[in-house]
Amino acid sequence: PTDLSGWKQAVTFLLTMPGTPQIYYGTELLMHGNKSRHDGYVRLDVPGGWPGDEMDQFTREGRDAIQNEAFDYLSKLLHWRQGNEVIAHGGMKHYVLQKGVYLYERFLGDDKVLVFMNGTTNEVTINLDRYTESIKGLNSLKDFLSGKTVTLGETLTLSSKEVLLLE
Repeated sequence: PTDLSGWKQAVTFLLTMPGTPQIYYGTELLMHGNKSRHDGYVRLDVPGGWPGDEMDQFTREGRDAIQNEAFDYLSKLLHWRQGNEVIAHGGMKHYVLQKGVYLYERFLGDDKVLVFMNGTTNEVTINLDRYTESIKGLNSLKDFLSGKTVTLGETLTLSSKEVLLLE
């Protein structure tokens, strides 16, 4: 792929849902295979690591830019998830789509994580009043993925395929 936005939405969804996620090795390198040849084709060896290998995807230098972007994104998300009690043990509330935007909340006690996903290829502005139960008393939250502070006013604008992981 040349655009990782859909892939990022999928792995963010997988890693923020309740339960234990299953990820094949090579996902971080955008490896893919299918079962048309045989089941083992889905799990090819990661290129590299042995003398004489033409490429070594175990190193940044052995991966292309899009693979490094995927590797970095998944690594950051997995490390965040590893120590996150809300994601590991919390409950979940989700809302009906609004203009192609999906919001779900993970919560544990007073702690919460809000995940907004714009499933469209357009910039979308949504009205936040329907999410009062989840955002009541909150003026802003930090997006873990970008590090930016997101203001929770009357509306929220998300760019094409954007994911916000707010805490």
